[in-house]
Amino acid sequence: PKAEIIAVKLRRARNFYIRRYLLSPDNPNLYESSDFLLGIKYILDRAIAYNKPVVICIGMGSNTSAHDGNTLFEDYISFVSQRAGIAFVTAAGNEANAAHHTQGKLRTGNTVDTISIKVGKQGASFSVIIFGPAFDKLSIGVVSPTGEVIPRMPFKSGLEYAEKLVMEETRVHIRYFKDINNNIIVGLERATEGIWDIRIFGDSVIDGSYFAWLPITGQVCDEVEFLKPIPEYTIVYPAAAMRSITCGAYNAEDGSLSVSSSWGPTRMPRIAPDFVATGVGVRGIYPTGFGTMTGTSAAAAITTGAAALLMEWGIVQNNMPTINGDLIKNLLIGGCTRDEGILYPNNKWGYGKLNLYNTFIYLRETAVNYNIN
Repeated sequence: PKAEIIAVKLRRARNFYIRRYLLSPDNPNLYESSDFLLGIKYILDRAIAYNKPVVICIGMGSNTSAHDGNTLFEDYISFVSQRAGIAFVTAAGNEANAAHHTQGKLRTGNTVDTISIKVGKQGASFSVIIFGPAFDKLSIGVVSPTGEVIPRMPFKSGLEYAEKLVMEETRVHIRYFKDINNNIIVGLERATEGIWDIRIFGDSVIDGSYFAWLPITGQVCDEVEFLKPIPEYTIVYPAAAMRSITCGAYNAEDGSLSVSSSWGPTRMPRIAPDFVATGVGVRGIYPTGFGTMTGTSAAAAITTGAAALLMEWGIVQNNMPTINGDLIKNLLIGGCTRDEGILYPNNKWGYGKLNLYNTFIYLRETAVNYNIN
């Protein structure tokens, strides 16, 4: 109850990025990674100024990364989490049942695979991001619901191509670039209702695996989804960071996993989520007043409170002055409730259900007492 809360309001993403990724201009919850980093720096500066430990809760996420924890933002989270007195809690996401992820594997040689997308609303605009290993060479073509074809565009890093279809209002955008992955972005502006096919060509295949994501729920029309969705690999960015405490959600009333709570693993790969916390019908005070909330953001907020109590025990009470994000993650995992008949860790529950009381019992049995003279 004596903890201080720093709430950081982020600037809305610039119109350039909203247009580039074909996001809705009416959506107020669109932000840039650079502003997240500035917000984190502000919180860390205040923690240093007040000489207090801090737990940072990141309740938002997106699908605009390779889901491998290798972005600058996620690397920063992992780096800073090693410092005593700092921990990050991230929401795993609410994408397990959203049909926003699919994947496949091309065979060695010149092979072709197809990603099919159902567009249930005329004129919807969105982007699909496809990732594959950088040592493979992939290219794509697009087929519209009426049969118009954008033929295979050979992969050249930095290529940007756009074409309006002849018989439809849709404008197709294709962008290629390379980092540690091959990155392919396909944008459909004012998409025709129906089934769209993205043909993936294996021009030179060593591994052949590819992963594709649509924007997260709330950033794409509800009637846009993959025809063959896969619930694994739906942990959102930046929750794939190696050293974040990544939290899924479950229903405390009946003990069931929340139907939307994102599944792991990440493409690193690592076990994710680390565990789940209550995240269905969570009561609290919100900007609109008293109410309830469901989702991994609510679960992350509860986990942040648990982590803050461990920070108090470790640093404020001088029981473990070196405690950091890594230690807190491991202590919370050690105290998790694990149900019989379920093999842990797994891609849905992680290491179990958050149980702070068990964590302190675990601490009593395993921690060194720094206060013994």
